[in-house]
Amino acid sequence: MILAFYPGDDSPVCTTQLASYNTDLDQFAGYGARLFGISPQDVASHEAFAAKLGFRFPLLADVDKRVGEAYGILGPLGFYRRSVIVVDGEGVVRFAHRSLLAPPSSTPSSFLAALEGRTP
Repeated sequence: MILAFYPGDDSPVCTTQLASYNTDLDQFAGYGARLFGISPQDVASHEAFAAKLGFRFPLLADVDKRVGEAYGILGPLGFYRRSVIVVDGEGVVRFAHRSLLAPPSSTPSSFLAALEGRTP
């Protein structure tokens, strides 16, 4: 499972980040991994955002930020940091990248390496 945490729907940087993951979705599926986008907006916002951009993966609403807190991706003021977490089938975090300003510099190849059990 790949969890892509992002600060907000319809922002330019988040749109670019998630669109790139949408392009690489088939690569992730080849490893049996599902991608989930997660941000603090509500379901209605996510549905409109995903429909507008044709995302082929679900966007999950973390309105109370409890999931973000559990994965350690909240910044000092409680805002989401752009982050990618790869969790294996046993629930073990195999890869984690957290960033304050830009999309994670990690490429899908880093996610794939983690899915294969290699160090990215």
